[in-house]
Amino acid sequence: MQNNENKKRRFSGKGYYIALIACLAAVGISGYVFTTTVRNSAVETSAPVTISPAETNAPDTSAAPSTAPSAKASSAFDEETAAEEGDSYEETMAVSSDPVWPLEGDVLATFSQDTLTFSQTMQDWRTHEGLDIAAAAGDAVSATESGTVTAIYEDDYLGSVVVVSHEDDVSTLYANLTDTPTVTVGQTVAAGEVIGHVGSTALLEIAEPEHLHFEVFSEGNAVDPLSYLSGD
Repeated sequence: MQNNENKKRRFSGKGYYIALIACLAAVGISGYVFTTTVRNSAVETSAPVTISPAETNAPDTSAAPSTAPSAKASSAFDEETAAEEGDSYEETMAVSSDPVWPLEGDVLATFSQDTLTFSQTMQDWRTHEGLDIAAAAGDAVSATESGTVTAIYEDDYLGSVVVVSHEDDVSTLYANLTDTPTVTVGQTVAAGEVIGHVGSTALLEIAEPEHLHFEVFSEGNAVDPLSYLSGD
């Protein structure tokens, strides 16, 4: 009888441990299943991760106002700049442009200080310190550059004369004009402005075809009018 009771005690003890191990296994399996389920659910439903600017060391410009000019503003600026440059260019050209011819016509006689030329009127050989430009009586004569009328007089040889002074100590002389010029002494004239008309008052060249006698002086010295008119 005693042996049977001992067997029952050993069997009862083993059963307790088996049951305990089974319970622990069940709890472990349940915990694993629960953890796996929760993790999978979190992966499927989670939103994409956003990295803040601080984490990337990059400045956050999402709220910063734009400083770039709009296309419209840029276009307006370009047009304004172009207009200003265009005005500046035109003003520069107006100041630095070459002198204009006093009138249109063929050249009958050129400037000659070193070489003698034959004078139809005087029937001799002499120097010619001007430029004779063919024209019809009454043709308008214009100032070659802006300046001031400094003299109007009757010359014994060149007839009715108008002198205009310009910048850089340059002056221009227009001779063989009609008796009544269209300007007065002290008057300011612009390049291309009419100062008189072609006449036949130059006795020294009265036998020549009708023309304007034109002379140029630089610092009081006669210079070649053709070089002056070409800007040389």
